[in-house]
Amino acid sequence: MNREQIEYALAKQVVEGRSIRLATDYGDITFEANETVKIIHAAQKVLEHKLMMLDFKDDDFEIELNENYHPTLSNAFLMFDGRAVGGIDSNSDGSWRADVDSEWDEESGSDCSLIGNFLTQKEALLALWESRFLAYIG
Repeated sequence: MNREQIEYALAKQVVEGRSIRLATDYGDITFEANETVKIIHAAQKVLEHKLMMLDFKDDDFEIELNENYHPTLSNAFLMFDGRAVGGIDSNSDGSWRADVDSEWDEESGSDCSLIGNFLTQKEALLALWESRFLAYIG
């Protein structure tokens, strides 16, 4: 578990009103008083990300982050009627790829349409959301 993951886990506990003590596989982690600012900053990042995600929901579609990862590092799924019809994922070079489901295309051998590659997760999320009506929901 790296420092950012630890700070996120602590921030999540703070946001949820829990104590900020964190038990890990490596033992309990206690933050000194001068590290409180870091915890508050991490909590603020979690809240900002949760607020941004509220923008990605309407009567038919919703984008859900993979909860197994830090929100700013997480892949995400475009959901329609309880099933994934698109998503974003990070590329090996740190950029982000967004795509939506499509009908099977014999020529390309794929049932996925690339929306594009983006520098940031936020850009990929926005592009996925703007392209949600292109998803094949057959």
